[in-house]
Amino acid sequence: MMSQVGLEAHLLTRKPSQLSGGQQQRVALARALITRPDVLLCDEVTSALDGPTRMGLVLLLQQLQQQQGIALLMVTHDLTLPVQLGGLLMVIEHGRVVEQGRVSELLTRPTHSVASRLISAAQLIEETTR
Repeated sequence: MMSQVGLEAHLLTRKPSQLSGGQQQRVALARALITRPDVLLCDEVTSALDGPTRMGLVLLLQQLQQQQGIALLMVTHDLTLPVQLGGLLMVIEHGRVVEQGRVSELLTRPTHSVASRLISAAQLIEETTR
């Protein structure tokens, strides 16, 4: 399981305080996956990960969806993640769902102002980081 989430076995002997934030994040994911859940709650699962590690984790999540039928419930500020994983997307403001729908539809035709601003901000960030 450790190699699936991009961690080397020798890290098992380290204390949590000796691991980076990204390593701690991946250990938490491995720990959750060992139980073979039907639903996996991922709260900012790709935060603190570098690009290659992030991509490997996204591929792992896609495999879990396709091969094991695990449903993913994602909490994220990174709009590229739902684009890569597909499914349904909810935009929440002050604890209330203000818009929901298929990722492809919501990202191209948002109807709520909060969703529109969120998508515009994500596009601006993507353009400036290229």
